[in-house]
Amino acid sequence: MEARFERHDIEPVLAALSGNSRVLDVGGGSGAVVSALATRPGRVTTVEPHAAREESMRHLTARGVRVLSGRAEQLPVDDRSFDAAVATWVLHYTDDPEAAVAEMARAVDMSRPEAKVVLVQGAPDNELIGLWNRICAPLTGEAPDHQGYLLSRAAGVLARHGFTDLAFTRAHVDVVFPEDGPEARSQAAASALAAFWNTGHPRLADLREALLPELRAHFATGTDRFTDDAVLLVARPRPAR
Repeated sequence: MEARFERHDIEPVLAALSGNSRVLDVGGGSGAVVSALATRPGRVTTVEPHAAREESMRHLTARGVRVLSGRAEQLPVDDRSFDAAVATWVLHYTDDPEAAVAEMARAVDMSRPEAKVVLVQGAPDNELIGLWNRICAPLTGEAPDHQGYLLSRAAGVLARHGFTDLAFTRAHVDVVFPEDGPEARSQAAASALAAFWNTGHPRLADLREALLPELRAHFATGTDRFTDDAVLLVARPRPAR
C-alpha cells in the first residue's frame, strides 16, 4: 500500500516542525515521517508498539534516531523532554485517543519558544474512510471511523493542557491504482484495501468480495484513485500578552 500513496501530508508536517530540535514521533508506522525528520538537524525519537515495525526502523539509529518500544497511551519518555511531538494517522489505532494526546502534551516542554503538538488524521470527507465505514465496519462489527471527531476531541485535550493556539490545515493524499482498466483496478483495490485494513482477519475473502461492487462503480468513472485527504492540527501554547 505504501507504494500506492501520493502523499502531500509530509511536507506540511516538516514545515510545522522546521524550528524544532527535539522531536518525538508517536507511532512510527512505515517510518516515512521519521525518515524525513532524520534528514534535518536535531534529535528525533520514535515510539512504536509493533515489534516488526519497530525493528524495520532500527536502521535509522545510524542517522541519530532513537527507536523506542511503547504505546501512545503510556509513552516511555520523561516529562517535558521534547520541544515538539507529532503523530500522523495514529489516533484511530489507539485504545484511548484522549490519553494518547495527553501523553504527547506531557512530553513537550511548553516553555520552549517552538513548543507544539502536531497531529494528522483523515479529513471528514476522506473517500477511503467513507468506504471503510459503509462496507467493512458493518461486516467486521467494528465502530466507524470518525476522523474529524478524533481531531476535535484531541483539540479539546490539548487546550486543557495549555495548547490553546490551534491551527488546522488540509493536506491532499491519493491512493493510486494504475492497473489497466476499471476491472483490474477494482480487483487490485479490493485485495489491497481488504488486507491493509484487516490484516489476518478471518473474513478477509468476504471483505474483498463486499468491496468489489462499490469499487467497480467508482473506477467505472475513469478515475484511477481514491482520495485519502488529511487534516493537520498544529497546537501551540498561546503566547503571553
